[in-house]
Amino acid sequence: MSENLSSAYRQGCRRGWLLTAVAALFIVAFFLLTWRMNTPPRPRGWDMGGTAFVPASSDYAVSSEPIAPAATTTTTTIPKGGK
Repeated sequence: MSENLSSAYRQGCRRGWLLTAVAALFIVAFFLLTWRMNTPPRPRGWDMGGTAFVPASSDYAVSSEPIAPAATTTTTTIPKGGK
């Protein structure tokens, strides 16, 4: 009878350790799943494929209608005599 009790004890210990290992594995898997699901996504880059900055006063600015008439510059040369 002691042999039977000894093998039942060993089988019970094995099942206990197996249950403990399965529970630990479940806890680790649950932690990894919640960590993966609750991690915020990576932010998108700011490069949207647009053009470089062009000031509105530039001749290369794009708009449906002109903002202001283009400034015309006329250069006048003054003779050396001052007249």
